[in-house]
Amino acid sequence: MVQDLTITICARSGSQRLVNKNMLKINGMTLIELSIIQALEMVSSENIIFSSDSQKYLDIATQYSIKLHRRESSMATNESGKIDVLKKLSDLANT
Repeated sequence: MVQDLTITICARSGSQRLVNKNMLKINGMTLIELSIIQALEMVSSENIIFSSDSQKYLDIATQYSIKLHRRESSMATNESGKIDVLKKLSDLANT
């Protein structure tokens, strides 16, 4: 496992091109779960932060004992960039 690395997974609701894409399943697992499992193969759970504006998505991520961040609605628009979210998460990464 890689040490001194934090992985962020950002999953906002409201996708316009592919509606509910984060809930699509591949081999019975949502894209959210697959992303978390891949991250867990690289770092420990305390080094993973999952950020979403959706309580449903956060509930799924809760099963994996990773850090969770409830994103403000202003940070979950089509115009919101991941850099803005990462700035908010930088404090959480250091706890």
